[in-house]
Amino acid sequence: MYQGTDSVRRPWTAFINHDSIRHLYDYLDDDTEETAAPPPEEFVSVFKTDNRQKISSQITVREGQGNFREQLIKEYGCRCCISGCEEGAAIEAAHITPYKGKQTNILENGLLMRVDLHRLFDKHLIAIEAASLTVRVASSVTDENYRSLHGMKLKCRARRKTRQFLQEHYNQFLTLDSSQN
Repeated sequence: MYQGTDSVRRPWTAFINHDSIRHLYDYLDDDTEETAAPPPEEFVSVFKTDNRQKISSQITVREGQGNFREQLIKEYGCRCCISGCEEGAAIEAAHITPYKGKQTNILENGLLMRVDLHRLFDKHLIAIEAASLTVRVASSVTDENYRSLHGMKLKCRARRKTRQFLQEHYNQFLTLDSSQN
């Protein structure tokens, strides 16, 4: 009659209440089951105790960071200057010359970058050659996703003053890259 099943028609509750199925309830995250026993207290107490190590640290407040980002978005659109990514949540305002107070939050000292590229840029593992606006990737970077950016042209224009900041960053990049070889 029914191929692949037994021939006796049963209500669905018969399957749900089968011992093999009821045994699986222990593995489900279903708090609505009234017959489920609460977990043992020693199991629960492990999650109540906070064993994280705590340290005190200083946080540098980046005054005007939000306005800096807004200025850059207004100038360039919400787009990574290297990858072209337009996902706003992944785009950050990158300082070319590191942040030293709100006086460094000038349009010419910033570019919009995807979060991961911003980190590499800050560590001088990626730089932009000022004259040609070409992306350079440090020889120590081996990940092919990043290596493939080497030689690409910047996906935005750059003001004259921005190029000066990029040249300073690029010079530091060259110094660090040559010292690693």
